[in-house]
Amino acid sequence: MGLVYPPAEMGDDRRQQLRELVFRNSVVEVLGYGVTQAIRLGGNLVLTRMLSPEAFGLMAIVQIVLFGLTMLSDVGILQAVIQNRRGDDERFLNTAWTLQAVRGASLCGATWVVAYPASLFYEEPILFPLLLAAGFQLLIAGFESTSLFTLRRRVESLKLATIEVGVQIAALIGIIGIALIWRSVWALLIGAAMGGVVRLVWSHLIDIGYRNRFAWDEEARREIIGFGRWIFGSSIASFLSTQSDRLMLGRLLGMATLGVYGIALMLSDAIGAAVSKVVNGVFYPALSRIHNEEPERLRSEYYHARLRFDGAALPAIGVLAVGGDLLVELLWDPRYLDAGWMLRILCLRVAVQCMMLPCEACLVATGESRFGFARSVTTMLMIVVGVPVGFHLGGAEGLVWAVALSELPAVFILWPAFARRGLLLLRREAFAPLCFVVGAGLASLLRYALTGVWF
Repeated sequence: MGLVYPPAEMGDDRRQQLRELVFRNSVVEVLGYGVTQAIRLGGNLVLTRMLSPEAFGLMAIVQIVLFGLTMLSDVGILQAVIQNRRGDDERFLNTAWTLQAVRGASLCGATWVVAYPASLFYEEPILFPLLLAAGFQLLIAGFESTSLFTLRRRVESLKLATIEVGVQIAALIGIIGIALIWRSVWALLIGAAMGGVVRLVWSHLIDIGYRNRFAWDEEARREIIGFGRWIFGSSIASFLSTQSDRLMLGRLLGMATLGVYGIALMLSDAIGAAVSKVVNGVFYPALSRIHNEEPERLRSEYYHARLRFDGAALPAIGVLAVGGDLLVELLWDPRYLDAGWMLRILCLRVAVQCMMLPCEACLVATGESRFGFARSVTTMLMIVVGVPVGFHLGGAEGLVWAVALSELPAVFILWPAFARRGLLLLRREAFAPLCFVVGAGLASLLRYALTGVWF
């Protein structure tokens, strides 16, 4: 039956059970994500030897368009199912699925509308047919079963991780198989679509206790849309803050440089995305329950969960910030070496994200989704303004530095909100940057021993 939460009056044993549940599922999320990233990295190492940087640059633009349209229409259906007390009601779930299916069909049509203008903007005619074909991925995703939402609500991380790994393997097999015959960006696109089909079918085969069908409950619709109004705004700003750099870089420096930059982003975001998986998949559902049932325990439980979290993620980011260029030099061919210096700079952004994401999730768990919106808007403004200025002042390096510093203003958005609610402990927050510095320091010592250069 999935997750059974402790009752409102949690004793020490019940509280310990909840902590162990959070810890176990956090480990599963990290391990599952680690496996998918290992598969992705291995596939990337193979494919970068089969396909040109331009192919990866073109696919990056396609992914940005798909991601952008998805984010620009995000009304928080998943978050509503997790947070709402009717999240296990079949009629509520079927209404959510109906909304999702309509949204998927609309997104497919929107992709077709923007396909030709995008090909003109980037002066890449091949983008037109690529985007027409890519639109079907959004249509497929719209019909995925809400069983995936239910598993997330129940914090059944192992089942979700198994699905993600299976989909990743299916997509990679498809991409490599097609690339062996057709050395083209089409291999990347068709293989990704194959993974989407596998995910769709798998989601409907899960024994979750119900089957989706079209239904409409006006009260459920109002609750979903009402909860998601700030998430909608946050998603728009989040898209602009996370993708504007690539949109502008592709125009300013070309598809080859964008492909190299994509390698740096993939590596820098490896740890950050794992953090996001744990925060959204485990922290958010658990903190939501604690806030509803024992709010006076929220701060202590939040920082208890952060202890292991910071101690694992931030030293690893510090190591990558020091030795990222050596990793790129070891694994990729000379065409991609510029990803090394980009990676080292981008690790600063990921370090700040790892400190801010749990804080944002805790605020959203208390019903304050507007602060996620405020953080996203601030980051977006930093990117939209900073990237052109950085490029004007320092070329590609200035652009990357602008991206790396874009998350810093989030500290001044989230910490004051946290403090006003009596949740902020500055002495505990100081532990996070200390972990980063320790990781960077140890990596510097190792780098000096191996190369004679400190940093």
